[in-house]
Amino acid sequence: MKIARVKIYLIASGKLHPVIVEIVTDEGVSGIGEAAIAYGLGGTATAGMVKDLSERMLIGRDPFRIEEIWSEMYDHSFWAKGGGPIVFAAISGIEQALWDIKGKALGIPVYEFLGGRMLDRVHVYANGWYGAATTPAELAKAAERPLRDGYAHAALLLRDARTREQALEAIEPVDEKHDQCCEHEDRD
Repeated sequence: MKIARVKIYLIASGKLHPVIVEIVTDEGVSGIGEAAIAYGLGGTATAGMVKDLSERMLIGRDPFRIEEIWSEMYDHSFWAKGGGPIVFAAISGIEQALWDIKGKALGIPVYEFLGGRMLDRVHVYANGWYGAATTPAELAKAAERPLRDGYAHAALLLRDARTREQALEAIEPVDEKHDQCCEHEDRD
Protein backbone atom coordinates (compact mmCIF):
# COMPACT_ATOMS: atom_id res chain seq x y z
CA MET A 1 0.00 0.00 0.00
CA LYS A 2 1.34 3.43 -0.97
CA ILE A 3 0.11 7.00 -0.55
CA ALA A 4 -1.34 8.04 -3.91
CA ARG A 5 -2.70 11.52 -3.26
CA VAL A 6 -3.55 14.05 -0.61
CA LYS A 7 -6.67 16.19 -0.71
CA ILE A 8 -6.81 19.39 1.32
CA TYR A 9 -10.12 20.99 2.22
CA LEU A 10 -10.05 24.59 3.46
CA ILE A 11 -13.54 25.00 4.86
CA ALA A 12 -15.28 28.27 5.65
CA SER A 13 -18.10 27.88 8.13
CA GLY A 14 -18.99 31.15 9.75
CA LYS A 15 -16.00 32.25 11.81
CA LEU A 16 -14.41 28.79 11.67
CA HIS A 17 -11.97 27.80 8.94
CA PRO A 18 -10.86 24.21 9.61
CA VAL A 19 -8.33 22.54 7.33
CA ILE A 20 -9.19 18.90 6.64
CA VAL A 21 -6.56 16.52 5.26
CA GLU A 22 -7.58 13.40 3.35
CA ILE A 23 -4.85 10.95 2.40
CA VAL A 24 -5.79 8.34 -0.20
CA THR A 25 -3.80 5.19 -0.90
CA ASP A 26 -3.34 3.27 -4.14
CA GLU A 27 -5.58 0.58 -2.62
CA GLY A 28 -8.44 3.04 -2.06
CA VAL A 29 -8.09 3.26 1.72
CA SER A 30 -8.39 6.85 2.88
CA GLY A 31 -7.75 8.61 6.15
CA ILE A 32 -8.95 11.93 7.52
CA GLY A 33 -7.16 14.39 9.79
CA GLU A 34 -7.66 17.97 10.88
CA ALA A 35 -4.89 20.53 10.73
CA ALA A 36 -6.34 22.39 13.67
CA ILE A 37 -6.11 26.06 12.77
CA ALA A 38 -9.84 26.73 12.74
CA TYR A 39 -10.09 30.08 14.48
CA GLY A 40 -9.09 33.42 13.05
CA LEU A 41 -6.35 33.58 10.46
CA GLY A 42 -3.89 30.93 9.36
CA GLY A 43 -6.01 28.34 7.55
CA THR A 44 -4.64 29.20 4.12
CA ALA A 45 -1.06 29.06 5.40
CA THR A 46 -1.73 25.71 7.06
CA ALA A 47 -3.31 24.30 3.90
CA GLY A 48 -0.20 25.44 2.01
CA MET A 49 2.07 23.74 4.53
CA VAL A 50 0.06 20.49 4.22
CA LYS A 51 0.43 20.76 0.42
CA ASP A 52 4.18 21.30 0.61
CA LEU A 53 4.75 18.47 3.08
CA SER A 54 2.52 16.12 1.08
CA GLU A 55 4.16 16.79 -2.26
CA ARG A 56 7.70 16.51 -0.92
CA MET A 57 7.40 13.79 1.70
CA LEU A 58 4.25 11.67 1.34
CA ILE A 59 3.43 10.59 -2.20
CA GLY A 60 4.60 7.04 -2.87
CA ARG A 61 5.34 6.30 0.82
CA ASP A 62 4.05 3.44 2.95
CA PRO A 63 1.30 5.00 5.12
CA PHE A 64 1.96 2.49 7.93
CA ARG A 65 5.39 4.03 8.61
CA ILE A 66 3.88 6.85 10.62
CA GLU A 67 6.78 7.56 12.97
CA GLU A 68 9.28 7.55 10.09
CA ILE A 69 7.13 10.00 8.09
CA TRP A 70 6.56 12.21 11.14
CA SER A 71 10.29 12.31 11.90
CA GLU A 72 11.11 13.20 8.31
CA MET A 73 8.53 16.01 8.27
CA TYR A 74 9.95 17.35 11.53
CA ASP A 75 13.64 16.87 10.77
CA HIS A 76 13.68 17.91 7.12
CA SER A 77 11.19 20.73 6.76
CA PHE A 78 13.36 23.53 8.23
CA TRP A 79 10.41 25.38 9.79
CA ALA A 80 9.41 22.53 12.10
CA LYS A 81 12.60 22.87 14.12
CA GLY A 82 11.57 26.41 15.03
CA GLY A 83 8.06 25.28 15.92
CA GLY A 84 4.89 27.26 15.49
CA PRO A 85 1.21 26.52 14.99
CA ILE A 86 1.16 26.40 11.18
CA VAL A 87 3.78 23.70 10.65
CA PHE A 88 2.68 21.62 13.64
CA ALA A 89 -0.99 21.83 12.67
CA ALA A 90 -0.05 20.56 9.21
CA ILE A 91 2.07 17.71 10.58
CA SER A 92 -0.67 16.82 13.05
CA GLY A 93 -3.40 16.70 10.40
CA ILE A 94 -1.24 14.44 8.23
CA GLU A 95 -0.38 12.18 11.17
CA GLN A 96 -4.06 11.81 12.13
CA ALA A 97 -4.93 10.79 8.58
CA LEU A 98 -2.13 8.20 8.57
CA TRP A 99 -3.38 6.66 11.83
CA ASP A 100 -6.89 6.60 10.35
CA ILE A 101 -5.61 4.69 7.29
CA LYS A 102 -3.76 2.18 9.46
CA GLY A 103 -6.80 1.58 11.66
CA LYS A 104 -9.10 1.11 8.67
CA ALA A 105 -6.67 -1.18 6.85
CA LEU A 106 -6.19 -3.39 9.92
CA GLY A 107 -9.85 -3.23 10.94
CA ILE A 108 -9.25 -1.85 14.42
CA PRO A 109 -10.03 1.51 16.04
CA VAL A 110 -7.11 3.95 16.31
CA TYR A 111 -7.38 4.03 20.11
CA GLU A 112 -6.08 0.43 20.15
CA PHE A 113 -2.73 1.74 18.82
CA LEU A 114 -2.63 4.34 21.58
CA GLY A 115 -3.03 2.14 24.64
CA GLY A 116 -6.61 0.94 24.28
CA ARG A 117 -10.00 2.18 25.27
CA MET A 118 -10.22 4.18 28.45
CA LEU A 119 -13.92 5.04 28.68
CA ASP A 120 -17.01 3.20 27.53
CA ARG A 121 -18.83 6.48 26.91
CA VAL A 122 -17.59 9.93 26.06
CA HIS A 123 -19.77 12.95 26.67
CA VAL A 124 -19.78 15.35 23.74
CA TYR A 125 -21.44 18.72 23.48
CA ALA A 126 -22.89 20.84 20.73
CA ASN A 127 -20.99 24.09 20.24
CA GLY A 128 -21.84 27.09 18.10
CA TRP A 129 -25.48 25.97 17.82
CA TYR A 130 -27.03 29.26 18.89
CA GLY A 131 -26.00 31.47 15.96
CA ALA A 132 -27.15 35.02 16.55
CA ALA A 133 -29.51 34.12 19.41
CA THR A 134 -29.01 36.29 22.49
CA THR A 135 -32.24 36.38 24.49
CA PRO A 136 -33.39 33.48 26.65
CA ALA A 137 -36.32 32.80 24.29
CA GLU A 138 -34.07 32.83 21.20
CA LEU A 139 -31.57 30.52 22.90
CA ALA A 140 -34.31 28.08 23.91
CA LYS A 141 -35.56 27.97 20.30
CA ALA A 142 -32.03 27.56 18.88
CA ALA A 143 -31.29 24.73 21.34
CA GLU A 144 -34.08 22.58 19.89
CA ARG A 145 -31.96 21.43 16.92
CA PRO A 146 -28.90 20.05 18.76
CA LEU A 147 -31.13 18.41 21.37
CA ARG A 148 -33.23 16.84 18.61
CA ASP A 149 -29.99 15.67 16.95
CA GLY A 150 -29.17 13.71 20.11
CA TYR A 151 -26.76 15.95 21.98
CA ALA A 152 -27.20 15.75 25.74
CA HIS A 153 -24.93 18.74 26.36
CA ALA A 154 -24.81 22.21 24.83
CA ALA A 155 -22.04 24.78 25.26
CA LEU A 156 -22.74 28.46 25.08
CA LEU A 157 -20.31 31.35 24.85
CA LEU A 158 -21.77 34.57 26.16
CA ARG A 159 -19.58 37.59 25.62
CA ASP A 160 -22.23 40.15 26.45
CA ALA A 161 -23.20 38.84 29.87
CA ARG A 162 -21.65 40.99 32.54
CA THR A 163 -21.73 38.42 35.32
CA ARG A 164 -21.79 34.66 35.72
CA GLU A 165 -25.36 34.96 37.00
CA GLN A 166 -26.48 36.78 33.83
CA ALA A 167 -24.87 34.08 31.69
CA LEU A 168 -26.54 31.26 33.61
CA GLU A 169 -29.89 33.08 33.53
CA ALA A 170 -29.67 33.26 29.73
CA ILE A 171 -29.34 29.49 29.34
CA GLU A 172 -31.73 28.45 32.13
CA PRO A 173 -34.85 28.18 29.93
CA VAL A 174 -33.11 26.02 27.30
CA ASP A 175 -34.06 22.63 28.73
CA GLU A 176 -34.15 21.20 32.24
CA LYS A 177 -33.47 17.61 31.08
CA HIS A 178 -30.16 18.37 29.39
CA ASP A 179 -26.85 19.67 30.69
CA GLN A 180 -25.67 23.08 29.64
CA CYS A 181 -22.18 24.48 29.71
CA CYS A 182 -21.76 28.21 29.72
CA GLU A 183 -18.47 29.87 28.92
CA HIS A 184 -18.44 33.46 30.00
CA GLU A 185 -15.60 35.62 28.70
CA ASP A 186 -14.80 38.78 30.53
CA ARG A 187 -12.60 40.80 28.20
CA ASP A 188 -12.67 44.05 30.11
